[in-house]
Amino acid sequence: MNMDIREMTAEDRSTVLKWIRKRFCDAAAEPMNMILPRLGLAAADAVTDELLAAAFLYLDRTSPVAVCGWIYTNPRNSARTSARAVDTIVGALPQFARQHGAKFLLSCFGNRGINRMLDRRGFVTAEFAEHKILILEK
Repeated sequence: MNMDIREMTAEDRSTVLKWIRKRFCDAAAEPMNMILPRLGLAAADAVTDELLAAAFLYLDRTSPVAVCGWIYTNPRNSARTSARAVDTIVGALPQFARQHGAKFLLSCFGNRGINRMLDRRGFVTAEFAEHKILILEK
């Protein structure tokens, strides 16, 4: 299967939120709608244009650091298709971050498979961390 990588669209983002509802629960989708940035990359089937995976990129113009912390895959994908889509996006992220002015690309994934992909692409371990969230407003 050939894949196209593109800048994430509003429709792609909406599709990912549907995946979150399906995979986790409706209660998770609304907070994620508020948390997930609008900027990111999407991998789509080159023939059908079906969204296969999407990665979100945090970019604050006051810092030279871009952060990729969430990658979601289509629940209908095979494991192999998801892995290929994620690896393709991971390969495209550095150039995408550079195009948006970043000098550093930081990742924060607990998934060992994604971290192995990052290792193969030259990322180095910066630290081991546990991410936590506190909702300040309801």
